[in-house]
Amino acid sequence: MVNKNYGRSVELLTEALAKKKWQLDSPARHRFSILYNRGCAYARLGEKDKAIGDLRQAIPDSVPSDAELCKQFLADIRLLKVYFLDDVRGPYGSQAEGDLYNLQKDPVFRERMQDLAQRLESY
Repeated sequence: MVNKNYGRSVELLTEALAKKKWQLDSPARHRFSILYNRGCAYARLGEKDKAIGDLRQAIPDSVPSDAELCKQFLADIRLLKVYFLDDVRGPYGSQAEGDLYNLQKDPVFRERMQDLAQRLESY
């Protein structure tokens, strides 16, 4: 069995988001993927409100107007569409449940997850 340290993941992803410079001279890249992954880690830790907060930032209502953020978003959103589908799935076959499965099955958060799925479909 693999020991997954989701708390440490949250720390490292938070640190990545806080970086003012990335690879010496440019702003942090893949901001949307970092937020998404931190949201998944929060979901695994049972911190559902924090998970939804990060997921909503990772999958915004509209394409960012800032040129640099828009470029990052367009690069990341293709991947997030694929990851999201896998992460909301429950146990099947020999594979474990996805990172966001517990959010999807929770009646309080199901509507929020459906909203995120609809946002993804719009891109």
